[in-house]
Order: sequence, then structure tokens, then C-alpha cells
Amino acid sequence: MRNAALVLLGITALFAQADWAGAWKGANLTLTIQSKGGSSYAGVIAMDGQNLPFTAQAAGGHLDGTFTADGERFPFSVRRLGDGRLALTSEGETYELTPAGPPRPRNPLAGPAAVPSPAASLVGDWQGPRGLARFGADGSLLLAGETYRYAVQGSTLLLIANDGQVPVPIQLSGDTLTMGQGPQAIRLTRLAAGAPVGGTAPRAPAGRGGVLPELVGKWCYQANVYATNGGARSSSQCFVLNADGTYEYSGESDSYNPNGGSTSQSYDAGTWTATESTITANSRSKGSTTYRLEKRNHPTNVNDPMLVLDGQAFVTAWQKAPWR
Repeated sequence: MRNAALVLLGITALFAQADWAGAWKGANLTLTIQSKGGSSYAGVIAMDGQNLPFTAQAAGGHLDGTFTADGERFPFSVRRLGDGRLALTSEGETYELTPAGPPRPRNPLAGPAAVPSPAASLVGDWQGPRGLARFGADGSLLLAGETYRYAVQGSTLLLIANDGQVPVPIQLSGDTLTMGQGPQAIRLTRLAAGAPVGGTAPRAPAGRGGVLPELVGKWCYQANVYATNGGARSSSQCFVLNADGTYEYSGESDSYNPNGGSTSQSYDAGTWTATESTITANSRSKGSTTYRLEKRNHPTNVNDPMLVLDGQAFVTAWQKAPWR
């Protein structure tokens, strides 16, 4: 059985929506995040009277980026702590942040609040923004191809691991299951009995294109180059293959030298199909492109699977088992 940290990582990586937009405050720091489309974000870190602009990319349940101060760029990372809180870390220093402003009021026209339901009401398949959850009547929970244990106490879902439990607030209203609270809450929709797992797109029969469930996930490439004159260039590319046959792509590159710097971003979306040896992207703006597909494991982090498209390797950003 997995440990509690991996159970929580599985939940975050599988279902977390790429929505970091909002404002958070700490003892002497305010973080404001705005979405730029896809997994790209920008915003301002306000601290000690300074406004420090930043750009960032969402990847696997955390946000990685760089901010500018006095003409220099510095790295930082943001991760979720639960209950709407964030932790911002830069060069070993961590700041705990809470959502700024009062809680959002409930819509009085939305009807009475949903009544928490017993565990039996969760049994079945549920489709999240990035994957499937399967609650078994025997207390098993299938996430990202891994099996865990679960229990329900009132309005709390307990994800059970060998070193403890991870409590997750839930609310069940008809065929909609809400997990978590506040800006980080995620919503899952119950799939009808017999519905295709992961949406309406079928798995590819031999020799034909379709959705291959093992490819569903977020895959990323990142490179950093440093020059002897103090300049540097970093680039990142990520794409998300959704189980319903849609995809999103985002890329960002940053370059700077003693005389200045520049940032560029790109975004694309459309539908995808694959065979065992090719993957085809049907872009809304660029038309159809087919890439040669190989499945490999990372040469050093051997437990991390990769998709190699026309020779370029993209490593999983989600918790996934290595290719066998």
C-alpha cells in the first residue's frame, strides 16, 4: 500500500485543475496570480514595499517560476498545503500564505446545501478534469492505475495508507462529487454504468488511431543553458493528453544577459489520437500533425516514464508507473 504522501500526490496530480489564479497573504508577503492560458501564469509578489513581477508554469500539483528583482531573475516554487493555503519557497526560504479576502459567499438561489452521503453512494466510476477515480464497494479506490483504500466519515473522505490517513472534505450532490474546499476544490462527474472509462473517446484498435489510456497525463520537457558572460536561457514545454481525446499545450522560454532579457509564451489546444507507434495532434489553429512515438523510462530517474516524440523526450509530470 502506498504511503500517505503518495496518496495525496496521486489525488493532486490526477485531478488538480490548472487553476492557480487568486491572491494569498503571509506575514509580510502578498502573492497575486493571474492565468495566461493553459498551464502558464504571471503575477506579482509584493514584499517590503516592492512589487516583484513573475512568470510561472504549473506542473504536477505545484507552480514553478522566476521573479524579477533589481533586474535579476530568481527562481521560486509554490505548492498547496490544503485548506486553501499555499507555501512559497525561494532559495531555501518558505512562506506560508492564506487566501486573501473573506470567503466567497454561497449563492442563496442555488438551493439547500448538499447533504453528505454514505460511502455506498460513492461506489462507481467518476470522471475528473484529468482522469478517472473508481470507488469500489469493498473500500478500494483506483487512481492513475494504482489501488488505494478509502472510508467515509460524515462529509470527509479518508484516503488510507500504511502510514496514516489523508482527510479530504467532500460534498455529494446528485452525480457531482466535490473534493476539497475553496479555490482548490475539484469536481468529478459520475459515469453511467457501461460508459467508456475516461470519456467518450474509444481506445485505439490495433492499427487504428484512438485514445490510449496509458498516454493520458501531463508530459513536460525542460532545458536550461548558462553562458559564460552571465546570461542564461531556460525553456519549458508541457502538454496534457486528456482522457476525452482533447489536449492542451503550453510553452515558455526565458532568456537574459547583462543587458536585459525577454520572455515568450505559446499555447495550443485540440484533439489527439494515437497508435502504438504514432501520435497525432489535431490543432485548432495549426491543423493535423503526426509524430513518431516511443515509450521510454528516464535514463537516471528510471521510475519516471517518458514519451519521446520525433526524438524529443517529455517526462511525466504526474505520478505514473514506469513502462514495462
